[in-house]
Amino acid sequence: MVPNVVVDELIYLNLPSSAPLQSPGGWIYHPGGFRGLLIYRAFFNGNADDFRAFDRTCPNHVNQSCGRVSVLTDNVMTACECDSALFVLFDGTPAAGNRSQPLRQYRVQFFGNSIRVFN
Repeated sequence: MVPNVVVDELIYLNLPSSAPLQSPGGWIYHPGGFRGLLIYRAFFNGNADDFRAFDRTCPNHVNQSCGRVSVLTDNVMTACECDSALFVLFDGTPAAGNRSQPLRQYRVQFFGNSIRVFN
C-alpha cells in the first residue's frame, strides 16, 4: 500500500511548466506525494472535475526504487517501471489483466489560474 504522506501543492496553470494542463488530455509530473505526482486534465469545463492528481507510486512495487509509473507515448496509459503493469491515465484504474490496486488519487481544487492538490 502506498504510504500516507501529506500532500498540499499549489500548481499555477499559467506557468510554462504547466502548459500541457491547458487542454484536455494534457499532463505533467510534479514534485510531491510519495514518489511524485502526476496531474492530468480530463475535461475543460472550468471546475475541479477537470483535473486528476495521482501519486506516481506503483501500488505493486511500493518499496522498490523502480516502483513508479510513467505516462506512455499514447498519453492514455501509465506503466509501472518495474513490471510494465498498466493503469488508465483518466482515472488511475488498473488496465485489463493488471490485478493491482488503482493509483492513489488526491483531491483537487480549481481556482481559475491555479489548482491545489491535497489530501
